[in-house]
Amino acid sequence: MYHSQCLTGDGLRHFAYQKEAKFYNGVTLDDIHGDNSTINGIGAWSEKGIIGRGILLDYEAWREEHDHPLRDAFKPGVITLSGLKAVAEWEGVEIKFGDILIIRSGYMAQYNKSSRNDLEALSKIMPPTFLGVEQSTEMLNWIWDNFSAVAGDQPSFECWPSSQPYMLHEVLLAGWGCPIGELFDLEVLSVQCKKSNRYSFFVASEPCNVCAPHYLT
Repeated sequence: MYHSQCLTGDGLRHFAYQKEAKFYNGVTLDDIHGDNSTINGIGAWSEKGIIGRGILLDYEAWREEHDHPLRDAFKPGVITLSGLKAVAEWEGVEIKFGDILIIRSGYMAQYNKSSRNDLEALSKIMPPTFLGVEQSTEMLNWIWDNFSAVAGDQPSFECWPSSQPYMLHEVLLAGWGCPIGELFDLEVLSVQCKKSNRYSFFVASEPCNVCAPHYLT
C-alpha cells in the first residue's frame, strides 16, 4: 500500500515474469534503469487514457444476497471463475469483448469497518494476505477472451499469496500488457448499480503524465 494513495494502477514496469526477470515485450531491468529510459513507462497511457465500457461484478453483494458464509477479505482465499460467472448471471450483466472488469470482493467494506488497532495489526502481516481472484488457467483464458483491463477493491486483485506457482500479475502485466487497478473504493458504485439495476457503465481513467524515468511504474 502506498502513502497518501487511495488507489493504484499497475503499469508495465511494475511486475516481471519472476523466473525470467522479463517485463512486457521482453524488457529487462537494465533496459528500465538505462539513462533517460522511458520504455514501458506508464506515461504513455496518459496520451489517450484508459477508456471503455466497465462492468462491476459485485461478488460481496452476491454473497450477501445468497446467504453465503462471510469471507475474511484480510486472509488468503480465492474468488473462483464459477463464482464470478454466477455473479454476472445474478446481475443480468452482459459481458462484451473489450470490457473493463471491476470486481468488488468486500475488502474495502471490511477495511472501512475495521478499528485502528485492527488495521495496524493488518499492516504487520508479512507477507500480506488478501482474498482475491483465483490463479488458474481457466481464469486467465476467461480474462484473455473478454477483457482489456481489470481492477478490484483490494491491494492485489488476485488472491495473495498466490495459490499456484505463478501469479496473475506475471501474465497480465508482463505477458499481455493488461492494466491492473487495485484498491478501488467501489462502495458508492455498488449502491448505485443496485439502485439502477445496471452493472455496466462508462470508465475514463487518466494516468499521471509523468515522464521522469524513475517514476514510470
